[in-house]
Amino acid sequence: RTHTHRPPRHSSRATTTLAPPTTQLMGSGAYKVRLISCQSCGMYLGFEFARASEPSERWKEGLALLEL
Repeated sequence: RTHTHRPPRHSSRATTTLAPPTTQLMGSGAYKVRLISCQSCGMYLGFEFARASEPSERWKEGLALLEL
């Protein structure tokens, strides 16, 4: 007999805020990044790659890096 398990549903949802893009220099090139923070407490959570300067690094655009 097979049972299906559904994840619990939560009535509240964590919300985040994205800051305007800024330039960040990293070992693999320059990026436009947007800082991600908690909307309710303002705690820094990480950043999102908004734009990569190197064509070989464009695959990172739109990805988020959480630094918890």
